[in-house]
Amino acid sequence: MRHVPTSGPAILASNHTSFYDWLVVRRRIIFLAKSSYFTGRGLRGRLRRHFFTACRQVPVDRSGGGAGEAALRTAVRLVGEGQLLGVFPPRARAPRMAGSTGAGPAWSA
Repeated sequence: MRHVPTSGPAILASNHTSFYDWLVVRRRIIFLAKSSYFTGRGLRGRLRRHFFTACRQVPVDRSGGGAGEAALRTAVRLVGEGQLLGVFPPRARAPRMAGSTGAGPAWSA
């Protein structure tokens, strides 16, 4: 984590095989999180919503069409505000595609 700047705008593109990045980086990371994490029902839904809100995660709609573009605009806004934006590129989940990511993080930069 020595390459993560201590201040100013940056994008941290993590993979889904390690979700502990937020524990070892010495500054707050704001992740884009799927909106369903904020809309669940019952006790589990309320706990999940509270957790993601308390961690300053930003809900994004991933339903397709213009939703992806809206998520990218949100990412650009956060980076423009000087935040450390954490993203999990879509292709990072599959072990056979490790190291191969989509264009989203680069587009936001």
